[in-house]
Amino acid sequence: MCRLVSVVVPAYNVGGRIEYSLRSLLEQDYDPIEIIVVDDGSSDGTAENADRVLSAGGRPYRILRNAQNRGVSASRNAGLRDAKGEYVLFMDADDKSDANFISTLRRMIVKNDSDAALCGFRNYFEDTGREVLIPIKLDPSRTYAGEELAARRILTHFGAVWTTLFKISFLREARLEFPEECRYGEDVEFTVKAFSRCRQVAVSPACPYVYVHHGENASASLLSSREKRLRRYSDITASTLRIANYFKEHSASPKLLDIADNFLESQYLMRVLTLAAKEGDIEKFNRALASLDARRLLVATGKYAARKPELLLKAMCILISPRLFYRVRSRS
Repeated sequence: MCRLVSVVVPAYNVGGRIEYSLRSLLEQDYDPIEIIVVDDGSSDGTAENADRVLSAGGRPYRILRNAQNRGVSASRNAGLRDAKGEYVLFMDADDKSDANFISTLRRMIVKNDSDAALCGFRNYFEDTGREVLIPIKLDPSRTYAGEELAARRILTHFGAVWTTLFKISFLREARLEFPEECRYGEDVEFTVKAFSRCRQVAVSPACPYVYVHHGENASASLLSSREKRLRRYSDITASTLRIANYFKEHSASPKLLDIADNFLESQYLMRVLTLAAKEGDIEKFNRALASLDARRLLVATGKYAARKPELLLKAMCILISPRLFYRVRSRS
């Protein structure tokens, strides 16, 4: 039986950071693994530094290169297509992991014959050295239906793509890839779609993955200007609708179909209205508000008020005084 785990590491201008990430993979207590670094058009020697570290590490590796920067989704997809293993992990090039990271997830996925396995992680703040554990607050003695975890992921925001081990055969059979048109929120979209198709998912309470917070994080740089903040908001808005449509196309779960109809589409409408206000586009705001389904979608948020009260509050504000909502959001 193939035991190979492929680790895909998308990398863009992380030449000064990728060494500690790759060394943590070389020090894994699990064997065999292959490391696939996808250099996304870097200009700072990222690929050369990766090759220097990996060539001395004794693990099989490949470095793929994009001629120009295409984004993390395209890089992950390239690595996934090139992967030779039975399982795949997606690790960020500026994070690191404990030596038992891969063995923990592989043990869980095999023990439970699952399509995926996930664990918790630790937030590490580089400026202070502080660590904060973010465990998966689920029962590790049982497996979970994928549709249940997809619903939980949408409503409670737990887990991450970089703490999830997938069977490659499952991903390829489901034809799952990262949305390349999306620069922010692509990991959530991929994970939710994948969970919605899984037979079952195993979980571990361990936190062997380390998410490193530093001033160069892609998520931090996206917030550095109003234009980038609007791009982030727009990406997540579009992703919300794609997930809703994906559930409708691929899921027979009443729970996920209800979330698509009465939560995700409602959230999408409110995000479109908010984005129009932020952009100062009153015509776009009025068109969205005048759509045939707008009132139903706003009222539908009441169904999830116990889990997402803030969504119902926004909906009520729009229904009662859309002009006031527009003015307030246009200033934020």
